[in-house]
Amino acid sequence: MAIIIPNNEEVIVCFRRHWFVYFISAFPSILVVIVFVSIIFIAEETLSSQISNFRTVAVFIISAVVLFEWSILFIKWVNYALDIWIVTKTRIFDIEQHALFFRDVSEFRLDRIQDITVEVNGVIPTFLDFGDVHVQTAGKSRDFIFRQVPDPYGTRDKIAKEVDRALKETNNPIKL
Repeated sequence: MAIIIPNNEEVIVCFRRHWFVYFISAFPSILVVIVFVSIIFIAEETLSSQISNFRTVAVFIISAVVLFEWSILFIKWVNYALDIWIVTKTRIFDIEQHALFFRDVSEFRLDRIQDITVEVNGVIPTFLDFGDVHVQTAGKSRDFIFRQVPDPYGTRDKIAKEVDRALKETNNPIKL
């Protein structure tokens, strides 16, 4: 399903999760492969005397583990790469990939935004400058959370600037 942005709308900014989020989710898979391959090479001396074709078995087992972990890394990369938020002149598009074949696409108008809050929790997010941006909208629609985005304060400022501009253009009675 393609996201269709009308021709008269200008894309202001696109952002996705911080790179560190993918690194942290990928690290266990990388660690499993390194540890497993190391154990196989260490055990080779003792097991090669007991199993006649140990190298063939070891290559097969290592290949199976690497293939399995590679598949996990691919799924994590797809989820990371396809989570994107797009801010245009009039709307925000929230595209979240929850699983390999499950995507949630939402959009809301900028003039319906009531509050934008930034939440940065922890030492690493503070030093690497990433966090959550909560966008609260008017009405019964759900609130949007842009999770683990880089430069959350800058993202908030960009969205707030566009909200102010959108409110001025719609002649909304809310005083700015």
